[in-house]
Amino acid sequence: MPSLPAAPRMIGGVFYVPVRAVALITGAQAAWDPQTLTVNLTVMPTGEPMTTDLGQILADPPGWAGKLVRVRGEYTGWQADPNGPATSSGPPVTRSDWTCRDAGGSLYCTGSGGGHLAPLTDLGRRIEVTGLVVLAPAGYPYLQVTGVQLLTGLDGLTRYLTTDRRSYHPGDTVKMQMLVANPGDASLTLHFNSGQTYDFSVVSPEGDVVWTWSQGQMFTMALVSRELKAGEKYTVSADWTMPASLPPGLYSVRGELNADLPSYPQTLSVTGAERPE
Repeated sequence: MPSLPAAPRMIGGVFYVPVRAVALITGAQAAWDPQTLTVNLTVMPTGEPMTTDLGQILADPPGWAGKLVRVRGEYTGWQADPNGPATSSGPPVTRSDWTCRDAGGSLYCTGSGGGHLAPLTDLGRRIEVTGLVVLAPAGYPYLQVTGVQLLTGLDGLTRYLTTDRRSYHPGDTVKMQMLVANPGDASLTLHFNSGQTYDFSVVSPEGDVVWTWSQGQMFTMALVSRELKAGEKYTVSADWTMPASLPPGLYSVRGELNADLPSYPQTLSVTGAERPE
């Protein structure tokens, strides 16, 4: 058993021991809450993590609370999704919490697992996160991270989709961009069935495709390949002007290099009123 860094004390009828020693002995994770000036101890369950995705966790937070999970997504630094129920209210534990995004949504992560990722230069990095699902006081879930693994090969290829804003009015133009990067130490080869090497689309709240960048364009039918050397990156972009009659709601912007290499979607809020002049 480890020795205590300080002797236990009895103060005012309360027995005090060093928190780090308690965490080490019990296997719990300690997290400091600067707002309430308290330390939260979370005991991690044992056993193999359950492989899932963020969408399933967001759909049933109480059902996943207390479970050790493994999810794959992309590192999005401190960029919370203002349209996401789990990230719109601010960090659940500390100001250094970071976010992870997959096809089902965005979730806050807390703990040291993402400490080796840079909030600016590593945006879009594909990762596998292991952690405990915890419910914040407001009821939304976050991950108490125990480990982060960087994905490699084509699984680790960055396809980081962004838009110039998150909220629009009918008639506005959405500027979308997808960063493609090979963060690994070996070259990757991308294969395409035609001269079309990327695409963007917008999907309505009901799941209908309302716009596609490639529609009406002509591409060569020859097979195309592109080598992406270690550390190499490039960007592709497109603009879409919303119809003035576009109904309000949450729309999903999607990008892909080919059918096997899609990006994770970006959610946009469209208001019901036209932009004031």
